[in-house]
Amino acid sequence: MRLEDKFKQKTGGKYPYITVKSVDVNIKENTVMVVLSAPYESCDALERSGEKQIVNAAFAEIFAEEGVTLQVKVVYKKVYFNAEIIRHVTQGFLSREYAAFSMQIADGAISVEMAEGIPKIVLKLPEFMADAFCTAGIPAAIQDHVFDLYAVRPQVKVEKYAADAVDMDALPKTESVTIKQYFHVTSEESALIGDTILERATYISRVPKTADDICIAGEVRDLEDRVSQKQYHFNTFKLDDGTGVVECIKFSRSKKRGNLGALKNGDTVKVTGGFESESFSAKAPKFIVRSVSFCKLDKSAIDDTDPKKDISEYPPVPIVSYEDSVYSLQQMAEDIDPSIKGRSFVSLDFETTSLDPASCKVIEVGLARMVDGKVTEYFDTLVDPGVPIPAAASQVNKIYDKDVKNAPPIEAVLPQMMEFIGSDALIAHNGIKYDYIILGRLLKEAGLQYGGKFLDTLNMADELRVPGRHNLSDLCAYFHIPLLNAHRAYADCIATAKLYVELVRFAAGRKNI
Repeated sequence: MRLEDKFKQKTGGKYPYITVKSVDVNIKENTVMVVLSAPYESCDALERSGEKQIVNAAFAEIFAEEGVTLQVKVVYKKVYFNAEIIRHVTQGFLSREYAAFSMQIADGAISVEMAEGIPKIVLKLPEFMADAFCTAGIPAAIQDHVFDLYAVRPQVKVEKYAADAVDMDALPKTESVTIKQYFHVTSEESALIGDTILERATYISRVPKTADDICIAGEVRDLEDRVSQKQYHFNTFKLDDGTGVVECIKFSRSKKRGNLGALKNGDTVKVTGGFESESFSAKAPKFIVRSVSFCKLDKSAIDDTDPKKDISEYPPVPIVSYEDSVYSLQQMAEDIDPSIKGRSFVSLDFETTSLDPASCKVIEVGLARMVDGKVTEYFDTLVDPGVPIPAAASQVNKIYDKDVKNAPPIEAVLPQMMEFIGSDALIAHNGIKYDYIILGRLLKEAGLQYGGKFLDTLNMADELRVPGRHNLSDLCAYFHIPLLNAHRAYADCIATAKLYVELVRFAAGRKNI
């Protein structure tokens, strides 16, 4: 029997909202740490009622019954969500993962109620679709998705209603469209290394930096014959096609010279190969060359502009209400700094394809409005970057190409962002060196402006010399601010807003010493 099941059995199922996140054994300290996850309000209620001691004792008894003699420590992680957030998350999940079903679900067909900390999701579907919806395992997929985000497994109920099936012949016919392609016009190819390269060369600006079998072309610059520590020769050069520049390496097994002897600066070539494994950093990965062919490149035919998108086809981004637990609000109301009281701020966070603010593409935007020191609403949307998301970026923020497939482009999101922000002061963590640079670049490209104030919680923490490291996660831990789903824009912007309040309070405390 699982630990969670044993806990429910021992407590008579009184705490259905408590989920076991992890169990860590530390032999050196002679302890077992049980990490629990529970809704914000439920954790506060356990604290006020003293029932945390009952929960802690139950886990201690379970381990004792299993013959474990280590000291049991129970740690609680608070998770914030409400019915509206779960409904929004469910709707977004269906539109991304099950678009064929989602487009036939009527407005208002998804409703959510909270019962003892457990979301109850009801989907009202037409009869002709309900059975297929359940057969496809979508209710279970919704449960798994919500659990992954909030560590709580919702109840999902599908209610059928009589409706006519969609008449496919009555739907408007789609028109064929021409997809813009980004390939060079080349001619007179002749082999230098390997067979003559006849495949089309992609614009360097459009090549995903994770590609391992791609053809590019351009003019050779900064060609060098270099020697490794083991005395093997290799060549390095830059390839410039007018849309971008990439650093290339061609290895050889020769201890006399590299194998690009006939190549010189100014030559135009096609090369095939792939990028080295990249780390999630601002430094661009190098292109490992496999074969090389001379060619002529028609630079007059280059058109690297993006096709214009009809942004009117995208629905507006919903603004979601946000409420902290009653206990937390009472605490906050007792100690609101005069510099915050009566004022409105908006915290901002971007998730992007890289750490270079000058060139990265936005894949998620999060904004949270804070009034009187309390977060009241937030704005969050995924964004189609128009390019493949690098694997290293996805590893950090858990956002993949499939997630942004039907998302709006930044051109559609930016005007809504600025309307939400208005004239409120902006807050971001490391904003001066990252988020505000991105925002400024986007505003300049769109011909928009922002005349408000920029605040940076990283700079504040540095100036105040807050103990410990000053990344967002560590600062939130220091000030006991819950941060679930770090590196997702909606979570980071809410946490950043709360962090600003704590830093202002911290600064005031320093003055009073």
